[in-house]
Amino acid sequence: MSENQLIFKKMAEVLADTMPVEKNGYNQAQKFAFRSIDDTVASVRKALVKHGVAILPEVLTVERDTYLTGKGATMNVAHVLVSYTFMAEDGSSVLTSMTGSAADSGDKAVSKALSMAFKYMCFQTFLCGTDGDPDAEVVETAATIDPTILTAKDKAKIAEFGKRAQLEGDALRLAIQDAVGRAINSTSDLVRDDLPEIEAYLSEMETVGNL
Repeated sequence: MSENQLIFKKMAEVLADTMPVEKNGYNQAQKFAFRSIDDTVASVRKALVKHGVAILPEVLTVERDTYLTGKGATMNVAHVLVSYTFMAEDGSSVLTSMTGSAADSGDKAVSKALSMAFKYMCFQTFLCGTDGDPDAEVVETAATIDPTILTAKDKAKIAEFGKRAQLEGDALRLAIQDAVGRAINSTSDLVRDDLPEIEAYLSEMETVGNL
């Protein structure tokens, strides 16, 4: 193996030693579990240190926007594009990039977006999903290859939530934005961890509409 390939060998070793990240975080307001940025960093950092791989992040772009929630509050939105250079001790490197989006009522939208970018870069680079049942029969669909994306069943469920709340089209999209706290163009911008928030928010709107 030539020296300029050392980083690729090390990346494979980091992948092998990265532990699954369980959903130990809990959102008390919307009652759902999630994989926290701290747990993700802890898992990947151990493997990176063990194999002598450093990460150098570079923020390429930052876009800011605002929108009003259904209750009239202003949310600050940030969209970031970040590149990450993985380097070995011989100077060889490999580059990857990831986007991140987040909303915050204060000044933390950018920092939240950076955390989202790093977390999902780790998930997709080192495959550190939750630890499933290895003996379970698995049908390999897009959702099992990448468990963060929505399935057709998930999207149908969102449409049903919207129907119950008498929302469709742009009205449903804006309601979903309020629920997840970030701007979206379609359900393709959502992940499975968003579902509990969307269900809770639209269920509340359904209840209010029926009063």
